[in-house]
Amino acid sequence: MCRSYRRECTPSAAPDVDNRLIRAALVGDPAQVQQLLVAGINANARNEVGKRALMFSTEEGHGQIVGLLPSRGANIDAQSHADCTSRW
Repeated sequence: MCRSYRRECTPSAAPDVDNRLIRAALVGDPAQVQQLLVAGINANARNEVGKRALMFSTEEGHGQIVGLLPSRGANIDAQSHADCTSRW
């Protein structure tokens, strides 16, 4: 994990990515995260610098979401463009 890369902590997504999951993970809304995953949103969607919902929820300490995302296919070893991961 790379907390030093604060520019990566923006919830904006790449132009072709639905960023609702990233935003829900960042603010810690497990009900919204679950709803979006059930609706088919990609658990590995990333923002413009490669940061994913799991990375945001890990950094913010949203344990329920951290547990939920991998169970729905989020890759715990995925890296951002700055080689950050969701692992502590």
